[in-house]
Amino acid sequence: MLSRTVVKRLVTLLGWCLLLSGVGCNGFFVNPTLSSISISPQNPTLQANGQTLQLTATGTFNDGSTQNLTGSCTWTSSDPTVVEVNTTGLVTALTSSTATATVSADCTTSSGAASGDVTVTIGQSSQGSLEVTSSLGDSISLTTDPAGSEISFSATLNGTDVTAQTVFTSSDPSIIGLISGSSVGTIGGGEGTATITATSGGSTGSISITVGP
Repeated sequence: MLSRTVVKRLVTLLGWCLLLSGVGCNGFFVNPTLSSISISPQNPTLQANGQTLQLTATGTFNDGSTQNLTGSCTWTSSDPTVVEVNTTGLVTALTSSTATATVSADCTTSSGAASGDVTVTIGQSSQGSLEVTSSLGDSISLTTDPAGSEISFSATLNGTDVTAQTVFTSSDPSIIGLISGSSVGTIGGGEGTATITATSGGSTGSISITVGP
Protein backbone atom coordinates (compact mmCIF):
# COMPACT_ATOMS: atom_id res chain seq x y z
CA MET A 1 0.00 0.00 0.00
CA LEU A 2 1.40 3.42 -1.00
CA SER A 3 2.15 5.89 1.75
CA ARG A 4 0.42 9.24 1.87
CA THR A 5 3.69 11.03 0.98
CA VAL A 6 4.20 8.93 -2.14
CA VAL A 7 0.61 9.51 -3.23
CA LYS A 8 1.06 13.30 -2.86
CA ARG A 9 4.21 13.18 -4.98
CA LEU A 10 2.44 11.15 -7.67
CA VAL A 11 -0.46 13.61 -7.74
CA THR A 12 1.96 16.55 -8.02
CA LEU A 13 3.85 14.85 -10.84
CA LEU A 14 0.60 14.08 -12.66
CA GLY A 15 -0.43 17.71 -12.34
CA TRP A 16 2.81 18.91 -13.90
CA CYS A 17 2.41 16.43 -16.76
CA LEU A 18 -1.09 17.69 -17.47
CA LEU A 19 0.09 21.29 -17.37
CA LEU A 20 2.96 20.65 -19.75
CA SER A 21 0.75 18.74 -22.17
CA GLY A 22 -1.75 21.59 -22.15
CA VAL A 23 0.52 24.61 -22.69
CA GLY A 24 3.63 23.09 -24.19
CA CYS A 25 7.01 24.72 -24.07
CA ASN A 26 5.72 28.06 -25.36
CA GLY A 27 4.11 28.66 -22.03
CA PHE A 28 7.55 28.90 -20.43
CA PHE A 29 9.73 30.14 -23.31
CA VAL A 30 8.07 33.10 -25.06
CA ASN A 31 9.70 34.33 -28.27
CA PRO A 32 10.60 38.04 -28.23
CA THR A 33 8.36 40.35 -30.25
CA LEU A 34 9.66 42.49 -33.11
CA SER A 35 9.41 46.14 -32.01
CA SER A 36 11.01 48.31 -34.69
CA ILE A 37 13.12 48.45 -37.86
CA SER A 38 16.12 50.70 -38.46
CA ILE A 39 17.79 51.12 -41.85
CA SER A 40 21.48 51.85 -42.38
CA PRO A 41 23.29 53.86 -43.53
CA GLN A 42 21.06 56.52 -41.99
CA ASN A 43 21.88 59.28 -44.52
CA PRO A 44 22.47 57.47 -47.83
CA THR A 45 23.67 59.62 -50.72
CA LEU A 46 24.07 58.64 -54.37
CA GLN A 47 25.75 61.12 -56.65
CA ALA A 48 25.18 59.93 -60.20
CA ASN A 49 22.87 57.89 -62.38
CA GLY A 50 23.65 54.20 -62.00
CA GLN A 51 25.43 54.41 -58.65
CA THR A 52 24.32 51.74 -56.18
CA LEU A 53 24.29 51.35 -52.40
CA GLN A 54 23.31 48.43 -50.19
CA LEU A 55 20.83 49.18 -47.40
CA THR A 56 20.52 47.01 -44.30
CA ALA A 57 17.37 46.54 -42.21
CA THR A 58 17.97 45.72 -38.54
CA GLY A 59 15.12 44.57 -36.33
CA THR A 60 15.00 45.38 -32.62
CA PHE A 61 12.98 43.07 -30.37
CA ASN A 62 11.26 43.78 -27.06
CA ASP A 63 13.97 41.93 -25.14
CA GLY A 64 16.63 44.30 -26.50
CA SER A 65 18.08 41.85 -29.02
CA THR A 66 18.68 42.78 -32.68
CA GLN A 67 18.73 40.83 -35.92
CA ASN A 68 19.57 41.53 -39.56
CA LEU A 69 16.21 41.26 -41.36
CA THR A 70 17.26 42.66 -44.75
CA GLY A 71 16.18 39.52 -46.59
CA SER A 72 12.85 39.31 -44.73
CA CYS A 73 11.58 42.70 -45.87
CA THR A 74 9.56 44.08 -48.74
CA TRP A 75 11.46 47.08 -50.10
CA THR A 76 9.74 49.98 -51.85
CA SER A 77 10.73 53.40 -53.19
CA SER A 78 8.47 56.44 -52.96
CA ASP A 79 9.71 57.55 -56.40
CA PRO A 80 10.97 54.71 -58.61
CA THR A 81 11.94 57.25 -61.29
CA VAL A 82 14.56 58.65 -58.90
CA VAL A 83 15.64 55.67 -56.81
CA GLU A 84 15.09 52.01 -57.56
CA VAL A 85 15.34 49.39 -54.81
CA ASN A 86 15.43 45.63 -55.36
CA THR A 87 14.24 42.77 -53.16
CA THR A 88 17.52 42.66 -51.22
CA GLY A 89 17.65 46.38 -50.32
CA LEU A 90 20.11 47.44 -53.04
CA VAL A 91 19.27 50.98 -54.18
CA THR A 92 20.19 52.41 -57.57
CA ALA A 93 20.16 56.06 -58.62
CA LEU A 94 18.15 56.61 -61.80
CA THR A 95 19.05 60.29 -62.24
CA SER A 96 22.01 62.60 -61.74
CA SER A 97 19.78 65.56 -60.92
CA THR A 98 19.21 66.74 -57.37
CA ALA A 99 16.35 64.72 -55.88
CA THR A 100 15.28 62.62 -52.92
CA ALA A 101 13.18 59.50 -52.45
CA THR A 102 12.05 57.58 -49.40
CA VAL A 103 12.94 53.91 -49.31
CA SER A 104 10.82 51.79 -46.97
CA ALA A 105 11.29 48.30 -45.58
CA ASP A 106 8.25 46.35 -44.38
CA CYS A 107 9.56 43.35 -42.47
CA THR A 108 7.57 40.34 -41.31
CA THR A 109 8.83 37.57 -39.04
CA SER A 110 7.30 34.85 -36.89
CA SER A 111 7.74 37.30 -33.99
CA GLY A 112 5.73 40.11 -35.54
CA ALA A 113 5.95 42.82 -38.20
CA ALA A 114 7.44 46.31 -38.30
CA SER A 115 8.60 48.86 -40.85
CA GLY A 116 11.21 51.57 -41.24
CA ASP A 117 12.29 54.08 -43.86
CA VAL A 118 15.20 56.27 -44.87
CA THR A 119 15.60 59.22 -47.24
CA VAL A 120 17.98 58.65 -50.14
CA THR A 121 19.52 61.79 -51.62
CA ILE A 122 20.58 62.04 -55.27
CA GLY A 123 22.87 64.80 -56.48
CA GLN A 124 24.12 67.77 -54.52
CA SER A 125 21.22 68.99 -52.35
CA SER A 126 22.44 67.70 -48.99
CA GLN A 127 26.03 66.88 -49.81
CA GLY A 128 28.73 68.30 -47.60
CA SER A 129 32.48 68.18 -47.74
CA LEU A 130 34.26 65.02 -48.72
CA GLU A 131 36.32 63.38 -46.00
CA VAL A 132 39.69 62.57 -47.53
CA THR A 133 42.14 60.12 -45.96
CA SER A 134 45.62 58.93 -46.90
CA SER A 135 47.01 55.40 -46.65
CA LEU A 136 50.16 56.87 -45.09
CA GLY A 137 48.55 59.50 -42.88
CA ASP A 138 49.21 63.23 -43.14
CA SER A 139 52.86 63.21 -42.03
CA ILE A 140 55.45 61.25 -44.01
CA SER A 141 59.18 60.73 -43.49
CA LEU A 142 61.35 60.01 -46.53
CA THR A 143 63.44 57.78 -44.27
CA THR A 144 60.64 55.25 -43.88
CA ASP A 145 58.74 56.04 -47.11
CA PRO A 146 61.33 57.09 -49.70
CA ALA A 147 60.69 58.57 -53.13
CA GLY A 148 58.69 56.21 -55.29
CA SER A 149 56.70 54.76 -52.41
CA GLU A 150 53.02 54.29 -53.23
CA ILE A 151 50.37 56.33 -51.50
CA SER A 152 46.62 56.05 -51.99
CA PHE A 153 43.68 58.21 -51.03
CA SER A 154 40.02 57.56 -50.28
CA ALA A 155 36.98 59.80 -50.04
CA THR A 156 33.74 59.37 -48.11
CA LEU A 157 30.57 61.44 -48.17
CA ASN A 158 27.95 61.11 -45.43
CA GLY A 159 29.45 57.76 -44.50
CA THR A 160 29.46 56.43 -48.07
CA ASP A 161 32.70 55.50 -49.84
CA VAL A 162 32.76 57.55 -53.07
CA THR A 163 36.44 57.03 -53.97
CA ALA A 164 35.58 55.42 -57.31
CA GLN A 165 33.58 58.51 -58.35
CA THR A 166 36.16 61.04 -57.11
CA VAL A 167 38.92 62.91 -58.96
CA PHE A 168 42.07 63.66 -56.93
CA THR A 169 44.62 66.36 -57.71
CA SER A 170 47.89 67.38 -56.05
CA SER A 171 49.05 70.94 -55.44
CA ASP A 172 52.71 69.86 -55.79
CA PRO A 173 53.49 66.69 -57.80
CA SER A 174 57.16 66.91 -56.78
CA ILE A 175 56.05 66.11 -53.23
CA ILE A 176 53.03 63.87 -53.92
CA GLY A 177 52.32 62.86 -57.50
CA LEU A 178 49.03 61.31 -58.62
CA ILE A 179 48.46 58.95 -61.53
CA SER A 180 46.15 60.73 -64.00
CA GLY A 181 44.06 62.26 -61.23
CA SER A 182 43.27 58.86 -59.73
CA SER A 183 43.34 57.94 -56.05
CA VAL A 184 46.77 56.30 -56.32
CA GLY A 185 50.07 58.15 -56.49
CA THR A 186 53.70 58.15 -55.44
CA ILE A 187 55.94 60.14 -53.13
CA GLY A 188 58.03 62.42 -55.32
CA GLY A 189 61.01 62.91 -53.03
CA GLY A 190 60.60 66.61 -52.41
CA GLU A 191 60.14 67.96 -48.91
CA GLY A 192 57.29 70.24 -47.90
CA THR A 193 53.50 70.16 -47.88
CA ALA A 194 51.24 69.05 -50.70
CA THR A 195 47.48 69.46 -50.64
CA ILE A 196 45.44 66.68 -52.19
CA THR A 197 42.05 67.94 -53.35
CA ALA A 198 39.16 65.57 -54.01
CA THR A 199 36.17 66.46 -56.18
CA SER A 200 33.07 64.33 -56.58
CA GLY A 201 29.87 65.73 -58.07
CA GLY A 202 29.25 68.98 -56.25
CA SER A 203 31.36 68.12 -53.22
CA THR A 204 35.01 68.77 -52.49
CA GLY A 205 37.46 67.94 -49.74
CA SER A 206 41.18 67.97 -49.15
CA ILE A 207 44.02 66.69 -47.05
CA SER A 208 47.45 68.25 -46.51
CA ILE A 209 50.41 65.88 -46.55
CA THR A 210 53.65 67.03 -44.96
CA VAL A 211 56.78 65.24 -46.18
CA GLY A 212 59.99 65.54 -44.18
CA PRO A 213 63.46 64.00 -44.17
